[in-house]
Amino acid sequence: MINFIKKNLSNILIWGITLLFTALYVSLIFNINITTDEIFTLKTLKQNLTGMIQMTADDVHPPLYYFYAKLFDIFSPQNIHLQKIATIIPMTGTLIYVATVVRKRIGDMATFFALLMFTCMPCTMEYAVQIRMYSLAILCVTVCVTSAYIAFTENKTYAWILFVVSADAAAYLHYFSFVAVCYVVGFLFICIILKLIRRQDVTSSLKQLKYWGICVIAMIIIYLPWLPVFISQVTRTRAGYWIAPIDGEVLWSYFTWAFDLELQPGFVYILLAILSFTGIYGIIRIIILTRKNDKDTNLTNDIFAYLCMLVPTLTTASGVIISLSKAPIFCGRYVIVAMMPLSIWWGIEFSHILKNKIGIVIAFIVSIILLYSGAMQYRECFYQEYRNGYAESTVHFFEANLGDNDYVLYNYKAMEFVYDYYFPSDRLIYVEDFDFDCDYDNAWFLYTQNEWPVTYEDCANHNLDMAYIGLYGVEGCNVDLFKISHR
Repeated sequence: MINFIKKNLSNILIWGITLLFTALYVSLIFNINITTDEIFTLKTLKQNLTGMIQMTADDVHPPLYYFYAKLFDIFSPQNIHLQKIATIIPMTGTLIYVATVVRKRIGDMATFFALLMFTCMPCTMEYAVQIRMYSLAILCVTVCVTSAYIAFTENKTYAWILFVVSADAAAYLHYFSFVAVCYVVGFLFICIILKLIRRQDVTSSLKQLKYWGICVIAMIIIYLPWLPVFISQVTRTRAGYWIAPIDGEVLWSYFTWAFDLELQPGFVYILLAILSFTGIYGIIRIIILTRKNDKDTNLTNDIFAYLCMLVPTLTTASGVIISLSKAPIFCGRYVIVAMMPLSIWWGIEFSHILKNKIGIVIAFIVSIILLYSGAMQYRECFYQEYRNGYAESTVHFFEANLGDNDYVLYNYKAMEFVYDYYFPSDRLIYVEDFDFDCDYDNAWFLYTQNEWPVTYEDCANHNLDMAYIGLYGVEGCNVDLFKISHR
């Protein structure tokens, strides 16, 4: 057994991480807690193809994810659990892709550390089960980055094809995955030009430049159908949009969102220290090896690693610059689409320390820290999925008690979009618009504190009884539920 473990240690570590976190993702889907954004997804899936395109055109995202999710909705409409599985599939697909295709290019230990960083990073697990486009965008951006690398280093035809397909898919999924792949396209162009300037294999480089041009033209043609909508969405007036203006606190929130733990505040500093140490170590290593001019030393992976790191860095920088110059359009979670390239960078550079006993000890300590982060992240996500609010009890209560001649009243207008998903639209009424003297059996009042109330005195004036039922709520918005009925 010991010999088997030694011989297969890399496979055990890499596939162990992949299987473990896939199992953890699946364990989070057995609930009906969903966010407002997820409700938008489910409402969009109720539409036909034309309606889906129109809803996304009126929103701020492209439509490809909804087409993907619709494939699952056809088999089981409005099935929250199935839609969460649909989200897990590309997330696990990303892990498998890195464990196979990327692994062949960067090595076993770099792959293990890349997967460890990505899966244990405090921000990633939530998006493995959220019914949104992020996990699919993560897969497409990762494939685009890797395909560009393979196209440059190996000039494989399939890599150029995947480069086009993954880039356009990313652009049709989310506008900041669009930004991310634009940088990948630009980096590939720069690398080819630098290769030509240095006269390294000029014939091959000219072919690569031609292929690059063909790919860009193909990408533009494929995106042309959505281009008018894209222009309309990005130039639309953003006054009153929910994203906060950029300031120092907001900038720091990008780091806390990505690297901090709610259950362990301050963990962000530990992860930033690990990333900073690795970055400095990697730069020093590249400088030393370059000065040695050791032709036997291949620095391609190191250069690839830092280009990977620049993808999320420049994507975030672009969002900040646009937000400062135009209107706030960027929030921290948008860069989740490029977190795997960041992890690949860290995995490649950190794996270089495994050259002596001190390096192995450091790697062991860092691995324990990351596994701790993964465990805390799972606890946070478990609470968010299973303990955050009263969605389960609320849905079950109304399934059992909402009669055909009952109404649901609410006093918090901001929740109208959410309530409209859970309750029949023709029996959902804002409390100030309800005629308490009309014909009905019961009016179930969802009372949000500090909003317009219905008092016992109000009910007495209309010859009504009002009874307190209990604490309920959906989407993290807790309400006091009251039953109002005629005497």
